[in-house]
Amino acid sequence: MNPGSATTHNNLGAALGQMGRISEAIEQLKAALRINPNNIDARNNLAKLEALQRTTPVKSSPNSLNRESLNR
Repeated sequence: MNPGSATTHNNLGAALGQMGRISEAIEQLKAALRINPNNIDARNNLAKLEALQRTTPVKSSPNSLNRESLNR
């Protein structure tokens, strides 16, 4: 993994989100945006996961997100 790549962090965040690991996914997406604040995919993925986190008080299940809902 290239720690300096916004794309790598976005892809990892999307994968973690699909696995239901929302908090870890959000951390990776924020890292992507620290590297490249203009990364639209990371910004959109972060917004989707933060909305999911607000509406799901319990730990989300891996099936709560489908592959098409997050951009890689």
